[in-house]
Amino acid sequence: MRKTMRNPGRFWNVDHLAENIERLLSLPEEELAKSIGVGTRIEGAWDSVFREHFSNGGNAFATSIFDQFIKQFDAAEWEYVLVDTFQRLFPHYVVERVGGKAEFHHGADLTITMPGIFEGDSYVIAVQVKDYSGHTDRYAVDQIQKADKHFEQEGNGKLIEKWVIYTDIDRSAHRFDDTYENTRIFYRADLRRLLTQAGFGIMADMFKEDS
Repeated sequence: MRKTMRNPGRFWNVDHLAENIERLLSLPEEELAKSIGVGTRIEGAWDSVFREHFSNGGNAFATSIFDQFIKQFDAAEWEYVLVDTFQRLFPHYVVERVGGKAEFHHGADLTITMPGIFEGDSYVIAVQVKDYSGHTDRYAVDQIQKADKHFEQEGNGKLIEKWVIYTDIDRSAHRFDDTYENTRIFYRADLRRLLTQAGFGIMADMFKEDS
């Protein structure tokens, strides 16, 4: 027992461990038979850290990221933010700003281009970004529908999906039917998830650099 308590001396006592010993003695026999390995303790340590800093699915972390971006960027600046975000999420795809005058023809602010199966083939997602808050109409969704005809005629990749991203509108606040063919609408909570995923990627890269 002296060895277990890490005290090799002849004159020793365990008075300072009395509370722990009492707790052990009060445990059922099956609990006493259990042992906790180092691996389990390591997992427990990591679990404690993540629970403290990223409880509720990283809610505090996600809120902090989203609040910072909403505070610092507005209007067309969000196009740059989302190019950066999608480049982090899809490092092997080509993400470009394609707005400006050409937007009249294809209705997109950004495109995400991914390689096809054969050489020269590519698949495209056209993205329309609107820095709106409160309520909105269907203008942006109608606008991105131009991409169908544009990519069919121009042949710059096969259009597989159209995205509309509202930076600060709740899903429950939209006032129109958002069921359009191959069109996906992102609301504030979706944008927050995108930024959070990019943030976790940045954290992973930082840990790699420090190691």
